[in-house]
Parts: sequence; structure tokens; C-alpha cells
Amino acid sequence: MVVELKPDGVDKGAAVERFLALPPFAGRRPLAAGDDVTDEDSFAAALRHDGIALQVGDREPTVASRRLPDPAAMREWIAHLAAAR
Repeated sequence: MVVELKPDGVDKGAAVERFLALPPFAGRRPLAAGDDVTDEDSFAAALRHDGIALQVGDREPTVASRRLPDPAAMREWIAHLAAAR
């Protein structure tokens, strides 16, 4: 179990927006991945910037555009991306 502490009015979507406003992230396509309801704001921000929103697990509802079944599948997907580079 995790407890997230943050200031009022700040969420993971705001963090994505802030990163994308700074070099070297400006103009890049974001990828937001997560398994928790607190990840939904980052999913929405990624999608606003033509990015990828990836839900890990089967939690509903979600705005994520893609889904992987579990953390093992996420690790496998990252390994595949790394090997392709």
C-alpha cells in the first residue's frame, strides 16, 4: 500500500504538463502508464498531447487508450521497446 502526499491542486497530469513545457521534453510524445486511479490525470494529459495512456491491470473506468494485463506484461513491453532501439 502507498500513500501519496501532494499539495492541493497538483496531480500527475500537472506533472506531465510541466515536463512537456521544459527541454528536453518539449515537443515530445508522452507515455503515461499506471495501475491506480491517481494515474488517470496523467493518462488524460498524455492523450491531450497525442501520447499514449497505458492502464496496467483491469481497473475500470479508465481514460487509458491501451491496456496491459499486469506488471509482468509491462516489463516485457518495455524490454521489447528497448531491444527495438
